[in-house]
Amino acid sequence: MVVERPGAPLDAAALSPSLQVQWERRLTTDPARLSRQMAGSIIRQTITPQPISASDVRTRLALGDAGYAQVRGLLPRSVVAYIKRKQLYRAQTG
Repeated sequence: MVVERPGAPLDAAALSPSLQVQWERRLTTDPARLSRQMAGSIIRQTITPQPISASDVRTRLALGDAGYAQVRGLLPRSVVAYIKRKQLYRAQTG
């Protein structure tokens, strides 16, 4: 899966010739093809930009419970639960 960043569309013509061949051969618009094949397909996915950077999310998560509340809705619950369980992005002490 190739996730396109808003404002930075992928220009397949700018790829090296060998990558252009692979891009053209493997590109699909059929998401079901990804589950039918073990590997080898490429699908493009456009994302909706969020008004927050990953760095800002990590900074908020370092605040602990207050930070978790601030990022609610920006991350799936399972991701927040994993971050809490593994104690990731905690503020450094000492």
